[in-house]
Amino acid sequence: MLTQLSKLQDSLKLLGKLADKRKLELFIVGGMVREIVYLEMHRGEDIISDGFKQKNLLESIFNPHAEEISSMNHETSSINFDLDLLINCDAIKFIKEIQDEFHKNFNAKLIIKNSFDQFKTIKVTLEGLEEYEIEFASTRIETYLRPAAFPTVSIIDSVCADLPRRDFSINALLISLNPSNYGQIKDLVNGLEDMKDGLIRVFHDLSFIHDPTRIYRAFRFATEYGFDIENHSMNLIKEAFKHSDFDKWFKKRKNRFKIEQKKYLKAINKVLSKT
Repeated sequence: MLTQLSKLQDSLKLLGKLADKRKLELFIVGGMVREIVYLEMHRGEDIISDGFKQKNLLESIFNPHAEEISSMNHETSSINFDLDLLINCDAIKFIKEIQDEFHKNFNAKLIIKNSFDQFKTIKVTLEGLEEYEIEFASTRIETYLRPAAFPTVSIIDSVCADLPRRDFSINALLISLNPSNYGQIKDLVNGLEDMKDGLIRVFHDLSFIHDPTRIYRAFRFATEYGFDIENHSMNLIKEAFKHSDFDKWFKKRKNRFKIEQKKYLKAINKVLSKT
C-alpha cells in the first residue's frame, strides 16, 4: 500500500505543477483534509498554531519514514484516499488539456471515468492506481431555485468564494498541491478552530433547506468525531425538520437520504462497538 501511496503522491505533485504552470491553484478539499487534521490533532498537534499551518501534512501520510510505517499502517486505515480536488477554473477543461502532458511526465495515463457538465466536476483514475479515484471540482457558486433541488452552477475563479457553498466549516479546509506551498493547510473559514473546539457549523441559514441530507451528515460527523453541532446550526436543523415541506424534500432526495442514513447508522454502530 505504501508504494502505491507514494506513487499517488507523485501524481498529485505533478498535477500541482501542471496547475501552477497555468497560474492556477489546486487543493485537496473535504473529507481527506478533515481526517488528516483530526489525526494530527489527536497526535497532540496544536492545529491553530503557525507551525502547524506551515507543516507539510501530506509527507507523513503518503511517504512515512521507516520507523513510522507500522503506526502509519494503522493510522492511514482511517483516511479515505478517494480524493476531492478543487481548482480555480473549469476542471473538465483543465483535465482534458493536461492529459497528454501528464502522460508524458508521469509515464501513466490520466483516465477520465465520468464528467458532469451540470456540476462542473470530473472523476479520474490513474493508470496503475485504479484503486484510487480523484474528483476534480471547479470553483463555483450554486443557485438553488427551490428547496432540495439540484443547484444551478456557475464557474468562478475564486477559491474563497467557492467554500461557503459547502456543508460545514470542517469540510472546507484546504491542502495545497502547488509546489511553493505543497502540503500546507489553508483555512479561509475558521475550520481549524471549529475542529479544535469540536464543532459542526454550517455556513448559512438556508444550508439544510438547500440540501436537507446535510442533516444526517451533521449527526454522522458529530458521532464519528465526538463533536457537538454548533447551537445555531442545531436550531436550523430543528427548523428544517419542522418545515411543512420536509417530507417533500425527503422524496426529492430520497436516494441520497438513504445513503446518508446508512453512513450515519454505520458511524453509530462503530461507536457502540467500542463501548
